[in-house]
Amino acid sequence: VLFRSGSPDGTHVARIMITSGTIADSKYSSVIVRKVWSPTWKRAYYGSGYFQEGGPAEPYVHWADHTHLVIDYQHSEVEPSLCTNKVDNILVECRAHYW
Repeated sequence: VLFRSGSPDGTHVARIMITSGTIADSKYSSVIVRKVWSPTWKRAYYGSGYFQEGGPAEPYVHWADHTHLVIDYQHSEVEPSLCTNKVDNILVECRAHYW
């Protein structure tokens, strides 16, 4: 696990995880979400990821409010990303950036 972020009301937690490769060369990441009392994680995002020493640079994950998770990531034609619009009662907004 590289990053963990709790919702503002403390009911949910999101994690960014490496899904293949190593920290130095990984190109894929997952963002998973669960209620704090639940042992079951649900995937909100799977796709490109850029990691640097100390944690992930992308995707960038933050809570807009206690029911709205925002995931910013770099768009890739070669490595398509999958995003879920909703996990439980959490709205997920995935924003692809082109650069």
